[in-house]
Amino acid sequence: LPPRSMLIPYGTRPHARRGIWDDVWLYARAPVFVEDVFVKTSVREKTLTLDITLRNDTGGPVSALVENEVFDGWRRVLSLPRKSVRIPPHGSVKLTVSKRWPNPRLWWPFDPHLYRLRTALLVGGREVDEVQTRFGFREIWIDGPNYRLNGRIFKLFGLGCAPIGMSRERIRRWFSERLSLIHISEPTRPR
Repeated sequence: LPPRSMLIPYGTRPHARRGIWDDVWLYARAPVFVEDVFVKTSVREKTLTLDITLRNDTGGPVSALVENEVFDGWRRVLSLPRKSVRIPPHGSVKLTVSKRWPNPRLWWPFDPHLYRLRTALLVGGREVDEVQTRFGFREIWIDGPNYRLNGRIFKLFGLGCAPIGMSRERIRRWFSERLSLIHISEPTRPR
């Protein structure tokens, strides 16, 4: 490997983490609702793909319509095709929606731009559920020994915990020295 690089982060100490790690949210949902939205972006294919799971907790089948729009701030920048779906009683349906997006603003560590996806579920012409999903348009892949972010080679430096026995000031200095080493190369054509 080149000097000052690694293939995997080290030092995360996962065995030391126990209990609730972050915020917990409790949602009240209608009997027919959007259970999950998974956003997949592809810089190489210039596409946005959504994997959506819909749930019906009623005793009968439900015909529904799914709408998806992407916003940059309050400005709509992309509308995806509407999908009609029939959800079985006490069951789920998974669907995929995709659309080409030739020129999105890419997410970078130095410019972490986020979009907002609005997924609406309509039953009988009335909106019964809405889910908002924030996402950055980016793609990471491995090219031989290199990691690529949006087509550019980048090196991973990582540590899941601060070195043991250092003062706070020394830890700050230690991390700032390593952050100054982060480098993302100039763009190249993806293979």
